Amino acid sequence: MALAAITMQAQPAIQLTIKPDGNAKTLRFMTDKPNQRYKIDWGDGQQVETDVIVVGQPLNSAARANNTAVTGIPVGDGDIKVYGDNITFFHCAKMNVSKLDVTGAPSIQYLCVNNNADLEELDLSNSTSLRYLWFSKAGIKSLDFSNCLDVDTIIALKGKVESINVTKNEKLRVLELPEHQLTALDITGCPKMNYLRVHRNQIADFKAPYTLPQSAAVNIQGNRLKMSELPNWSISSYTYAPQEPMPVAASYKVGEPLDLSSEFKLRGTKLTVKETQYTPITADNRLLIEGEEYEAANGIITFLKEQEQEVYVIMQTDAFVHFRYNSTDNKDYRFRTTNFRVTKSDTAIRTTRNGEKTITAVYGLDGSSHTTLQHGLNIVRYSDGTTSTVVK
Repeated sequence: MALAAITMQAQPAIQLTIKPDGNAKTLRFMTDKPNQRYKIDWGDGQQVETDVIVVGQPLNSAARANNTAVTGIPVGDGDIKVYGDNITFFHCAKMNVSKLDVTGAPSIQYLCVNNNADLEELDLSNSTSLRYLWFSKAGIKSLDFSNCLDVDTIIALKGKVESINVTKNEKLRVLELPEHQLTALDITGCPKMNYLRVHRNQIADFKAPYTLPQSAAVNIQGNRLKMSELPNWSISSYTYAPQEPMPVAASYKVGEPLDLSSEFKLRGTKLTVKETQYTPITADNRLLIEGEEYEAANGIITFLKEQEQEVYVIMQTDAFVHFRYNSTDNKDYRFRTTNFRVTKSDTAIRTTRNGEKTITAVYGLDGSSHTTLQHGLNIVRYSDGTTSTVVK
């Protein structure tokens, strides 16, 4: 038993790697037990004892300012080891940390690893006491809080995070991950979320609770969400516009439908469902003429005329009123599709208003309706009411 106890004591609570540059580095600590002194190996195998570590409340901003700063110069390979128990606060900002292992310090409540661009991994599997994580400009790509069931605040500003797991974090209130590389986010397990900032990511898959606290503030602009994929929240502050253009095909032939019906009827932030208006516009900002160049019905756009310029479609609805042109900052926040071509189709169904004899309907021999001529025998109806049989 005695041997086991010695072995346990010999395991470092925290390990980190800092490339030695001859400069002193400062680690900061707090504890919840009195008379705690830690030992730190700065890379030469020698354990240097610290002063008595401050006892304080790491989640209180005023209290944690009174932490214990421990300074040393990394040597050798820069593999630093911290020995001690009951570490509740650990801060290692702006030190070019490339590796960090806190699995031996499960008592940490507050962890700050700001401005360590070379740090790519952070294992939180044993951080069962973690309440507050703060970092920015780090290289961390994945975060998993599955075992951090008491976490309240996650702040990670400008980085490379591609995935985050907070599906089990019912106590999470603050989540800030702006300007990362998230493609999906699921906060359905975070009903107490009160402050969410995940703008300027690449989120195309967003799962969220049906409701949030009315006082909640959310910013999810600058992602890849369609209007129909935005939560229908009525909250204190909800910033969702602009979003990246909705992807559509690179080209459509005359008569070929562009199906945008998913965006046609939306409730958004309103109590009742609102319909969406569709406006096709050329790349040089000319509005297409409805009935002559396109038709729109229930969110399905059918083009009647080939276009020399690329085209995109603006979608506007009272369900999400912030998708609009903002004259205050001269920015266009309207929801739109990506650009596409409208090309000629010799067999497309076309209608015009100028009396030209054009195809208005195509039927198969079984009476089925088609938008273009099919291979084989077709029954064609023209704009003047006449019909004929056409073989393709």
